[in-house]
Amino acid sequence: MKKFLLKLSLFYIILYLLTFLIITTSPEVKNPSNYLSAIIDKHNIAKNIKTPKVIFSGGSNTAFGIDSEMLSNNFKIPIINLGLHGGLGLAFILEETKSILKQGDIVILSIEYFLEREGEYDLKEKTSNFYPPANKFYSHNYFIDFKNYLKKTEKSFKRLINKEENNTNKNSDSILKIYRRDGFNNYGDLISHLNKPKLKNLKSQMVFEYKYWEGIELINKFSSYARSKDVKVYFTYPAYAESEYKKNLLAISKLEKDIRNNLNIEILNTPKDFTFPDNNFFDSVFHLNKEGRRKRTNKFISLIRNNKDLSLYLDSIKKNHAK
Repeated sequence: MKKFLLKLSLFYIILYLLTFLIITTSPEVKNPSNYLSAIIDKHNIAKNIKTPKVIFSGGSNTAFGIDSEMLSNNFKIPIINLGLHGGLGLAFILEETKSILKQGDIVILSIEYFLEREGEYDLKEKTSNFYPPANKFYSHNYFIDFKNYLKKTEKSFKRLINKEENNTNKNSDSILKIYRRDGFNNYGDLISHLNKPKLKNLKSQMVFEYKYWEGIELINKFSSYARSKDVKVYFTYPAYAESEYKKNLLAISKLEKDIRNNLNIEILNTPKDFTFPDNNFFDSVFHLNKEGRRKRTNKFISLIRNNKDLSLYLDSIKKNHAK
């Protein structure tokens, strides 16, 4: 029995060391221009803001759909757009947001409808390869880590042997021009798509099956943590294409009722407020184009100005920032 336990302990030690090797030497790190590697710059921006700030947090609807510079200039306060990819999952997004909270901050959550708690494991792993502190934002499955590492290593080896270089089609090349690290500005907004024509057929179309959203409990736990740090948290519904909103109206209405009855933070808008015509979207039913982004930002300005408590709090941040 002792020999078995010794062997088992040795196995887990080796597995741990292999995982450490995976995290620190993954082939993915060799592509620093990848869209997901923008997480590095977003955290550097947040780190360099010394006064209280406004943090926009969510998935890609947040990355594509806010003009943070316009908001910052309007309210004279620092803003960081932390939005990146909904596929990372709500738990990851909230843990990431926790990591940059400072006393006096304001968090505005803009979460995609029925966003899953855990998201896509491979996407989280890839993101943490670019930004190692992100390993703390989710729970690791070391067997999957090792399996994925072997796949990536095999793929890299085959590419080297076959000397495959830039074997991409026009469509993938076009996508790379939008989804890249330097497509973000100094506020964390994606801007590489702003002067590009919208796609004829928007992606991410789906029919929602209503169920009580587990995200409500996660957000309530996050807001409790934020209060302990003297941070205010607000909730907003995401940008969404009108055709999809009409198709999913029943499920969204039930979700709205659940959120209204059970969410422990203030809700700044209704789902209808950030529903825009389909021609205001770029490539997905969640990704606003230049015109849609402008409309949504102006609506954000109105929502903030019409909320007395939030408006007064932003004024206090502005005075603090001006000192």
